[in-house]
Amino acid sequence: MVEPLPEIDSNKVADKVSRGCIFLLSVSAVIVGCLIYQLYHAFQFNGQIAQFTESSGENLQSTPLTAEQEGLLNEKLLAVEKATGELLLTVPEANHLFNRLPALKDFRGQMRIEAMQEGQLLVRTALPLNSLFLGERRYLNGVLSLVPALKSENLDLSVASIEVPGKEIPEQYPGQMSQYYFVPFLTEALKDVPEDHFLLRLKSIEVAHGEMRLQW
Repeated sequence: MVEPLPEIDSNKVADKVSRGCIFLLSVSAVIVGCLIYQLYHAFQFNGQIAQFTESSGENLQSTPLTAEQEGLLNEKLLAVEKATGELLLTVPEANHLFNRLPALKDFRGQMRIEAMQEGQLLVRTALPLNSLFLGERRYLNGVLSLVPALKSENLDLSVASIEVPGKEIPEQYPGQMSQYYFVPFLTEALKDVPEDHFLLRLKSIEVAHGEMRLQW
């Protein structure tokens, strides 16, 4: 004999459905609220950077190395396979290596080291600072003072100052650019580097008198 199906309490079912709907609506409201918050700050940021950026970026090409200079650089790079060592890079050599990194191909023509002096790299930039969905692309055509350092044995780049001719840069912006631009920049640059590469084994980095000294 077939047993009768248990009776379903429609009130309990309706109560569960109602609570489920309320939960989904609450989650949706939080997500929408976060999106609105992000969009508000994105448009606010867009308005701020418009004060010191331009609608087109300079094309910053580096002067190619001569055959002799490239040969000397290749000799230096042979030493990086050693367990310990030192690499001295001049401005032209550093720009040449920057342009050779496949991971940084999207930055070619947007950054060029101009000088190396007392702990800082002076880098001319034409970096896009905003997303296209916010409207007109805005470019930072200026000079950054970048401070390379090791933090917890990891390579770090912080922005000490930003100079744009005839423009005033908000006081907080160098710090923001360090966090939101150059942290991802380094992550992208080093993402395909083997674990035993000298860049991941650095013990010190010094910049002075037109040279950058890397030791590992």
